[in-house]
Amino acid sequence: MQWLLFVAWLAVAGTLVVGWHRIDRLRWPVLAGALILSTVHQFMFATLAEDAFISLRYSAQFAEGNGLVFNVGEKVEGYSNFLWVVLVAGPHALFDADIVTTARVLGVLCTLACVLVGYVLARRLTGAVGPGVLAAVVIAAASSLAAYGPSGLETPLFALLLLLVLLAVQAGWSFVAGLLVALATMTRPDGVVVAVVVGVWLLARAIRDRKWRAPLLFAAGAVLLAAPWTIWRVAYYGHLMPNAIAAKSGASFGWLLETGAIYLATFAVAAQALLVVVPFAVFALVKQRSLGMPTLMLVLAVVYIGFFVTTGGDWMPGWRFFAPAMPLIAVGCVAALNRSWQLTSRAAPVLAVSVAGLLLVSSVWQPNYKHNIDVWHAQVNDLADTGKWLRATLEPGTVIGTFANGALSYEAGTDITVVDLLGLTDEHIAREGERNPKGMIGHQAQDYDYVINERRPSVVFTSGSGFDEVKSTSCYLGKPFSEGYDALLYRVVGHRLWVTVLVREDRVDDIVPRLDRSREFAREDCPPNPRSS
Repeated sequence: MQWLLFVAWLAVAGTLVVGWHRIDRLRWPVLAGALILSTVHQFMFATLAEDAFISLRYSAQFAEGNGLVFNVGEKVEGYSNFLWVVLVAGPHALFDADIVTTARVLGVLCTLACVLVGYVLARRLTGAVGPGVLAAVVIAAASSLAAYGPSGLETPLFALLLLLVLLAVQAGWSFVAGLLVALATMTRPDGVVVAVVVGVWLLARAIRDRKWRAPLLFAAGAVLLAAPWTIWRVAYYGHLMPNAIAAKSGASFGWLLETGAIYLATFAVAAQALLVVVPFAVFALVKQRSLGMPTLMLVLAVVYIGFFVTTGGDWMPGWRFFAPAMPLIAVGCVAALNRSWQLTSRAAPVLAVSVAGLLLVSSVWQPNYKHNIDVWHAQVNDLADTGKWLRATLEPGTVIGTFANGALSYEAGTDITVVDLLGLTDEHIAREGERNPKGMIGHQAQDYDYVINERRPSVVFTSGSGFDEVKSTSCYLGKPFSEGYDALLYRVVGHRLWVTVLVREDRVDDIVPRLDRSREFAREDCPPNPRSS
C-alpha cells in the first residue's frame, strides 16, 4: 500500500507540474488524482479507533430502539458526538447495515469531501482554478486527516463541517453558517471554539463596516439548532456537561499545559512540511493588513490548536485533534500567498507537491503515524475478539467491567451491561469519583469501591492493550481486585497469546463453565507468582 501511495503522488505531481500552464483544462484529472491519493492514503492507515466503539455502541442501542444509552435503562451521556451517533445509527435502523462499516465509509467519504470543499473554497477565495487544485492536493496528503478518515470517529465529519462553515461565510450565507456551526458543535464540543472565532470575526467586520446583519444572522442560525438540542440533552440526561467530558476533568492546568505542549511539539515535527509555510502566509497577510477570509482561516487554525494544547492534547496516535486544522492551514496559506505572489508560476505546483510528498513521507515513516496506528489497530482487534467471546458465552444481563471501554464493549453486545472503570459511560464515577490528576490524558476518574460493591461486575478486564504475548504473572493482581475476584488465564487457541480474566468469586461456578465453552480461548494454569518465592 505504501508504494501505491507514492505512485499516486507521483502521478498527481507529474500532471500538476507539467500541465500547470493548462491547469484550467486539467483540473478535473488532477482533482480525480487527489481523490485517489486521499483514498489510498486513508486505506494505508486503515485506522480503527478504540474510542470510536463507545459511540458506535450508542448508535447500536439507538437503532435497536433502546434510546441514546450505553447500557439499557441507564441514561448517561458518555459520548460527545451526538450528530455522528445518530447518522451512523440511521442505516442500521433502516437497512440493517453494519454499524462499523457505516461509520468507516462515512468517515472516508467525509475526508474525500474535505478535498473537494477545500478546492472550492480556495478557488472562491483566489478567483483562480490553480490555487484551488493546490489546496486539494495538500489536503489529500494531510496525514492526521487521512489517519482518522476510516477510524469510525467523528473527526472527518467535523473537519468537513468546519470547511462548510467557512465556505458559507465566504459566500455571505451567514444564517447557513450559523446552522453549520451548530451542527459542528453537535458533532464535537469544540465546535463552540469555531463558533466564537467566526462570530468575533463577523462582529469585527460589522463594527468596521457598520453592518450588523451578518453576525445577527449567524447567531440566529446557531441558536435555532443548538438551543432545542441543548434543552433536549439536559432534559434527557439531567446535566449540561456531557458525562464523557466530566470524566476527563480533574487534572491541574499546569500539567495539562505541559502535556499539551509536548503534543504540539511532536505534531510540529511530523507536520513541519506544512507548518513551515505558515510564517510566509502570515507575513503576506500582515503586509496587506487583511481582515479577509485567509486571516480568519489561519486565526481559527491557531486558536483551535491552542485550545487543545491548553486541554492536554490526546493519548491516541496520529494527532487526531489537529486533523481539522490541517485543511484550514492548507487553504488559508494558499489564499494568503496567492494575494502577494499570484501562484501562477511553475514554482507554485512544485512547492505544493513537495509539501504533499513530505507529508506522505511523515505518514509512512513517522512512528506516531503508521507504526503506532498499526500497533493500536492490532490491540483493538484483540479487544474486539474478547468482546465476541463474551457475547457468545455469557448470559444477557451479565455485568462486566473494563478499562478499555470500546471494541470489547461493542462486540460484547447491547444485552451485556458494561461498567466503564474510568467513568466515561458511568455517571457516578465521572461526577463523584476520585481523581488521578496525572493519569492518562482524559482518564482521571475512578471509584473502585463503588464498582466492586455497588455495580458488582461478574467479569473484569484490566488490560486495555489486547492480548499478552508472554504468559506473564498478570494473574496475580494487587488491589483493588485482589479480594473478591479470582484471576484466570486463557490462551488464544492456535497462538502464543494470553488474556487474563477476573471473575467474581461468587460467580465462578456459573461464569467459568460458560467461558470454557469457547473454541477460540482455552483456560490454562497461571504461572508461578515470582513475588511469592
